[in-house]
Amino acid sequence: SNSPGPALRYIRGTMEVLWLAAAGLAPLVVAPERLMMGPIEVPKVVLLRSIAALLLVLWAWEWATMGRAPPFGPRLSWWARATQWLRNGPSGWIVVAAVAFLAANILSTVLSPMWRVSLWGREPGWDTYSLYSVATYIVLFLAVATHLSRREQLQRLLWVIVGAAVVASAYGIAQHFGFDPLRTSAETQGRVPSFFGNPIPVGSFLVMTIPVTLIVVLPYGQRMRPAAQVFVTAVLVAIQFSAMIFTLSRGPWVGLGVGMLVFLVLAGAVLGRRLLAQAIAIVLMSLGVAAVITLIPTSGANASASTSTAVL
Repeated sequence: SNSPGPALRYIRGTMEVLWLAAAGLAPLVVAPERLMMGPIEVPKVVLLRSIAALLLVLWAWEWATMGRAPPFGPRLSWWARATQWLRNGPSGWIVVAAVAFLAANILSTVLSPMWRVSLWGREPGWDTYSLYSVATYIVLFLAVATHLSRREQLQRLLWVIVGAAVVASAYGIAQHFGFDPLRTSAETQGRVPSFFGNPIPVGSFLVMTIPVTLIVVLPYGQRMRPAAQVFVTAVLVAIQFSAMIFTLSRGPWVGLGVGMLVFLVLAGAVLGRRLLAQAIAIVLMSLGVAAVITLIPTSGANASASTSTAVL
């Protein structure tokens, strides 16, 4: 039988819980400023690396439990199996690209004149471009790529990402209006850092989550009235647009503009004209709501930022 036993179901269920925790908690976890003894990303780094280590342990346990996998179909050479796997769809090429990226980092570490820094980073506990950090991300990626096989799993992952984005955006909006119980310094000069400690990563995060929000909610049109669907999605997207405006970062807006253009073109080709019209209406409504929020006067440290002038 190809159905997994109780042990395998437990292992794979635990792995899904771990990658959902990584996707949902890593953007949000932060230590209060008075308790921090290093950069703000240290709790995020600890969380991600701990989850990656647990995923490796569970993965090894899964291999030990499964034993030798039974052959399916005729026996093929490794080259024939690899070629057949790559022909099954674009997902195989994404995995190849990720593995190639890891191989490039390994090669650069081996050839580096300061290989210890290349391997661990200047400070091993920080989020740097060391091989250690890259390997952590690759482990998370491969765990999801090899175990996410059902539509329900994908929906749960996307909803967790959207939920984390909405919470991070709401906190960024609260920071703009002077409510920030976790941090007291004004080092960002009115630009909201949310849970990231810096406005630019906030914008970079939202560049990815805004299209994901549209992707998640648009298919629910069959269960909701079109007006209700547009309203609910517009609220979720408007919160993210508003936080992105308050970061006052220009680069993420360029990236979002290009990304949304590509998204709308693909939506028109794949989803049809009706959903494309809904997506355009949602984007326009969200931008309008976000623009109205920027006109609300603020007081305190962020009052000097002059958000509307800076945005223009």
